[in-house]
Amino acid sequence: MPGASIRETWRGLQSPPDAATLAATPVARSNAWVFKTHGGGFGLLLAGVDPPRAMPALRNIEVSYKPEKLVRQGKKESSLLNCLEVHLSPECDADTLASIVDRLGEKEPSGSYSTETLIDIIRDVIEVVRPPPPLAGLDEVVGAWGELYLLLTLISRTTRAERQAAILSGWESQRVTRDIIDFRFQHARLAIEVKTSTGDRVHHIRSFKQVTVPEGFSTGYLASLLVSRSSERAGMTCSELIQSVRTTSVGSAGDKATFGRLLDDKVDSRGREARDETYSFHPSEHAMLFYGLADVPRPVPAASVSEIQWTSDLRGVRPLSDREEETIIASIVL
Repeated sequence: MPGASIRETWRGLQSPPDAATLAATPVARSNAWVFKTHGGGFGLLLAGVDPPRAMPALRNIEVSYKPEKLVRQGKKESSLLNCLEVHLSPECDADTLASIVDRLGEKEPSGSYSTETLIDIIRDVIEVVRPPPPLAGLDEVVGAWGELYLLLTLISRTTRAERQAAILSGWESQRVTRDIIDFRFQHARLAIEVKTSTGDRVHHIRSFKQVTVPEGFSTGYLASLLVSRSSERAGMTCSELIQSVRTTSVGSAGDKATFGRLLDDKVDSRGREARDETYSFHPSEHAMLFYGLADVPRPVPAASVSEIQWTSDLRGVRPLSDREEETIIASIVL
């Protein structure tokens, strides 16, 4: 028997008598609870679910995860474990959000709702109502393209699903904000910063942390990539690189589905330029070279000076040999 309607359950809930409390009731035949504020606001709780890996940016919806939640229903108190809470801002239409999350019943008729299913619904709605963003700039797209190119290179070098997942997890590994270093491969204790250019190996460095081996890692490298614009679509766009990464995933159907969800989360974290379909590139001859982070030219900071940015010219710096480069890649993919 399918789970009951979230929207109808919420509509039937009486508002609490004062603003300091919330009225709550479980949704029949499901792991969901609904809440109503004194002013008729909407809240949803899913119990027994995993924490979200990443959330799309939401202006009027607050999402939080709590290991335990005490819920009072009259004189009865219930302890709910591993809870994801969703609250709507008071100025927004509560009935609309209730209607949106009611799609949980369509996607999972059993009533056993998951964090990923809820996030998928929210993401779908955002895509429908979101105005088209302005086009990303060329420099932004070039940077994202280089990271996706390295990701595809590494993913395609292994036939182990768990290793592909570890490689993907290393990209933009900070969940909340953009990472200062593009890749942190925990399993290899190795970090890589990718710099991509359509000209020479002259790259903008945003911080000393970009060219410093992170704490807890053994080694770090700068991957310098040269690319060329493809006027006749001979190359690939960022969007096409993402699709290639997705189709290169291996393992069971479950492995591939998990990989695909993680890839979507990573691309969301990376930003709009990672989904660009306007600019097409192809790698130049001898496109990617690796340099030790310590070998990247840098200024000497003066006393009491911080937040330095600079341009490093790598044309006079010896890159790693082919054998050294292969050793690095093997430590990541094998």
